[in-house]
Amino acid sequence: MTETLSPTAPILIIESPNNPFSEGARSWHAQGEMVVFAPFEDAVSSATELSPIVTCVDLSSPSPEVTLDLIARVKTHAPRTNVFICAHFLDAEHIPAATNAGASEYFFIPPPFDRLSKALRCVRRGSEPNSFAANPFKGMTLAQIERTAVQAAIEDARGSIPKAARALNVSPSTLYRKLESWGEPPRSRKRQ
Repeated sequence: MTETLSPTAPILIIESPNNPFSEGARSWHAQGEMVVFAPFEDAVSSATELSPIVTCVDLSSPSPEVTLDLIARVKTHAPRTNVFICAHFLDAEHIPAATNAGASEYFFIPPPFDRLSKALRCVRRGSEPNSFAANPFKGMTLAQIERTAVQAAIEDARGSIPKAARALNVSPSTLYRKLESWGEPPRSRKRQ
């Protein structure tokens, strides 16, 4: 029997300390989406029972290795669910393994709500969210993944290094040093 998803299938949020999807979940709920929270230990049974359109998981909680196993088990029991992961900048090296486990979209902490909503709209329309459509990290080194993450954070922050640094949970001076080491054009160190 082929599993079909209702156009109103819920969004399943796997609970974790300081859940990075909480703000998005509140906004989705306010927009009329059905949002269900489940404890980590009940994730597989909840995904099986609910057949959610999206299952949101924090890659770092409790650890990337445990979460990767959870993603694979969720996809085994609810193959049609789209797994969105949220990763801390320091866990970027685990994102390719998450794609192999079945994740369909990733966000760095904190996930920008506009990207979350765009990915959900893609899923609701039946199209693929774009982050993993071509597995952008396949064949990349950790250094290349790091540079991609930094550049994406700066782009999301509209060029503001301090804002990008906050999003990546590092200091602005760390980003300035990285940019300098990569030969990127110097950016103003004035407050933005």
